[in-house]
Amino acid sequence: MYFYSMFLLFPGVFPGFHHNDLDTVNFRITMVQGDLYSLAPMAGFQPISPGKSVEFNISASLWSVARTDFMPRWYVTSDDVKIKPRIVKCTASEDLDFVQPFEDVLQRKRWKGDQYEPFTPEVSMEKLRFIPENVVGNIELQLRTEMLRN
Repeated sequence: MYFYSMFLLFPGVFPGFHHNDLDTVNFRITMVQGDLYSLAPMAGFQPISPGKSVEFNISASLWSVARTDFMPRWYVTSDDVKIKPRIVKCTASEDLDFVQPFEDVLQRKRWKGDQYEPFTPEVSMEKLRFIPENVVGNIELQLRTEMLRN
């Protein structure tokens, strides 16, 4: 399985070594390149039955304060050329349904005393409001005028 992480995983291991073995679940995490990681079974891995799951912890550098810190569209491949790569169904959408909600205010804090407060929908709307058309027109005109001068 391949997935992207904008956070360096296992910062004490990567990037110096190319992989980290999770012996308790018989998985190996490999840093493929940049933000791309792979997760593959190791010797002794027991297949996961349909409807069942395996849980394990992955340590990451820095902190995550938003669900959008996690990338969608994880995918699986096989050495068998007859099996086509597939996107992991629960990660297929940009809705990030596979990421649990950040419900506790402490989940949005990076360190003790952090003053960061996530924007409410109202604050976001105000910050992202559209620039009035007459102002946009003036900006375009000024840019064209400056380009002609240079």
